[in-house]
Amino acid sequence: MNLYNKFKKGLLTAASSFSLIWKNKKLLVYLGIPILAHIILEILIHNINFDLSCFFSQKNLVIRMFKMAGPYKLLNYIRIIFVYLAHLAIMNFGYIALTHHTSMLCKKKKVSVKDAIIAALNRIKTALIWTLFLLIPTVTFYAINTCNQKIESSFTQILYIIFISALLATWSLVTSFVIQSITINSLGVIASIRKSIQIIKNVFLEFLGTIFWLGLIGILSATPFMLLEKYANKFYLITIPLALLIYCTITSAYTVAKTLLYLDFKKR
Repeated sequence: MNLYNKFKKGLLTAASSFSLIWKNKKLLVYLGIPILAHIILEILIHNINFDLSCFFSQKNLVIRMFKMAGPYKLLNYIRIIFVYLAHLAIMNFGYIALTHHTSMLCKKKKVSVKDAIIAALNRIKTALIWTLFLLIPTVTFYAINTCNQKIESSFTQILYIIFISALLATWSLVTSFVIQSITINSLGVIASIRKSIQIIKNVFLEFLGTIFWLGLIGILSATPFMLLEKYANKFYLITIPLALLIYCTITSAYTVAKTLLYLDFKKR
């Protein structure tokens, strides 16, 4: 298979993920529930401000840790780490349930939401270990970024930005199929990372095509919200639910697409 056909296959995989979600709309439930759970968590700790970056940006949650001062600094550290880990844990749980449901549909097996949730609960220990594992690189990356902001040399800052961006891109790439490995093959965290690296080496162009198509859809979907940014405070009751729905759909499609690529790799 030449390079173009591999990339094209990735585009078709992304399109297939949306088609699968359209035919099985309950697939949105697995990420819809974790998102609502995270919003409730934000409300309970009085940290909600109707800013989408508050819900979904790992960067914002972690960077706050390095800008705090005062007698309650330690408590704020604990609070932010708790929110961050809780956010990752509930999202990973949703990813596992969604991956299981998708894999069962691809195998033409009957599956319910209850079955997928049970499958996710059976892997909860590994999911929690993976959640804790994700905290280390994220804190490290943004701690470096915070130090970078204190450097006066613009050239050094550019080098830092390139270094951090490369680290984040590499980490995201090599761990792309960890959730699928945990769910479908019931592997541990380290074994799942190794499996993910093996898969990404073989389906890189397909994965690139998938990312390109999903990214394009995401940009087109986000454009209206960018244009209405001035009025977000007035219309947040409308824009926030719509943004959550779009986010849930794109993220679900991404997880479904990765599952399709994973299963295709297993067939080979």
